Amino acid sequence: MSDKDITDSQEIYPLAGESFGLHRVYPYRPYTYNRIKRIFRDYFGIEMVHLNQECKANRRLGFCERYNLVEADTREVVAKFVSLDQCRRVLAYYYDLEEDEYSSGNIPHEWKRRECNRKLEELRKGEKEP
Repeated sequence: MSDKDITDSQEIYPLAGESFGLHRVYPYRPYTYNRIKRIFRDYFGIEMVHLNQECKANRRLGFCERYNLVEADTREVVAKFVSLDQCRRVLAYYYDLEEDEYSSGNIPHEWKRRECNRKLEELRKGEKEP
C-alpha cells in the first residue's frame, strides 16, 4: 500500500472553535512547600519532617532538601527521604486538588488587584466603543 492510498482513505473532520498548537505539559503541579505541607496535613493526616543532611549541604551542586513523611496520629514513617519534587509529581499524578483559601490568587490583595484590572479593561472598552 502506498502513501497515496493511505492519505486518500483518511477523512478530515474540521473542528469548529478549536485551536490547535503545541503547549508544554509538566509532569508535576507547581505546588509550593507550604501548599504541599497543607495538602498532606489536611487531606492525609501526614506531617513533613525536615531532615538535616549536613552542615554544608546547600553549597553542594544539585542539592535538594529531603523530608520524611510521618503519620500525625501514630508517628509511623510513611515515606523516607523524599524531595519536594517527588511530592509534586505524586500529587499531580494521583490527585487533582484544587486551590484552597491560602493559595496564591485567593489572598485578599490578589482579588483586589484582579478586580481593579477587570474594571480598567471595562473602562478601556467603553472608551473605544463610541
